This record gives sequence, C-alpha cells and structure tokens, in this order.
Amino acid sequence: PLPWCLASAAYFANGAVAILKALRITHLSFGSESGDLDRLMKISEHLSENSFQNEIRHFLKQNPNMSYPSARKAVFGASFPVQSNDLLALEYLQALKDSSVQPLAVKRTGKQHDERGEAVYSRLPKFAAVSCPEQFVPRISMLKK
Repeated sequence: PLPWCLASAAYFANGAVAILKALRITHLSFGSESGDLDRLMKISEHLSENSFQNEIRHFLKQNPNMSYPSARKAVFGASFPVQSNDLLALEYLQALKDSSVQPLAVKRTGKQHDERGEAVYSRLPKFAAVSCPEQFVPRISMLKK
C-alpha cells in the first residue's frame, strides 16, 4: 500500500510483515548483498539493545541537524558495515520479531546500477515457495486478459 511505500524502510518493512501475517504467509524472502541470514539476525538483535539506542541518542546530540534514520545508519555502519539491501533486510528482521513468519535471505549478485547509474531491476531473486491460503494464490486464468 502507498503509505508504506512512501515511508521509511522501517515502516515499509512493518507494513509488509503486517500484510504477510494477515494473509497467513509463512515465509518472507528478501534480497541481501551478504545473503548471510545468521549475521543479519545477530545484527538485528544488536539494533534492539539499549546500548545501541543510547549510541544513537548521543550521536544525535552531537549532530542535531541529522535525522534519526541517518544517525542510526551512521552509528550502525560504524559497528556493522552493510549495504542498502542488507539495511532493508534488517528492517524486515526487526518487523518479524515475535512473528511466526520465517525470513529467507537471497544473496543478490550483479551490478546495482547500469552504466548510466540507473537501478537494475532485472536481478529479481528467484521466488521462494511459500505457504499461502489457496484463495490468495493467483490463477493463470486471472492473469490473462
């Protein structure tokens, strides 16, 4: 939905997970530069710790013109350098806490941008099989016009 698409990565991830839960989807597959789910889960746990939140507050006091997401990324990047898709993966993992939805990290390969600097969308990960109530599975006949 539009409100989540126009919001921060955290809101986007929370919106996606809310939809998955409502549809009783069992797995969330997402692209990741590292593809290392164990590492991402450890980093995600660190993001929730009080000490990390205190680091962000301290950083914001020193940089009052910086937004919270930018400060979090600056503090976070110093401890655990990751790339953009891994950052979104971490937001998904945060949103999946206390959820039965299981994460599946798919290692992204290839260039992020073409020679003109435009995003490359042809590298979509192969879709993982998911369990979904039958009434939500699109039928081929529904897709043809």
